[in-house]
Amino acid sequence: MLENLFKATYLMFNQIKVVHSIPGRLRLFVPNLSDVPEQLKKYDYKVTKFILSKRGIKSIEYSYITNKILLYYDTKLTSEKEILDWLNKVWKAAINHSELYENKSLEEIENNLDAFYDIVKEL
Repeated sequence: MLENLFKATYLMFNQIKVVHSIPGRLRLFVPNLSDVPEQLKKYDYKVTKFILSKRGIKSIEYSYITNKILLYYDTKLTSEKEILDWLNKVWKAAINHSELYENKSLEEIENNLDAFYDIVKEL
């Protein structure tokens, strides 16, 4: 129970947040993006493919140094709120399924990526 409280508190203060927005373009702060190990960045294409599967999102760019991503989207198909709500659900799933990456080797994390994608596909 205490672990769930810590996770809930962490999520409350560490959600993905809008840094800048104009219709069709979002710059978002993603907590801990700069902490992604270099060896896992080779899976950017999988993350990109997954994010692009969200209806209306056209492209994404990552800045690991600044913890930000830039998203372009079709305003006729989705909205800033829909995208942000969905990404925060994905972020919450990552926090709630920390058993897939905490105290794991990079090889174990790589092996668990498909399991995580299966979890977030259901969102």
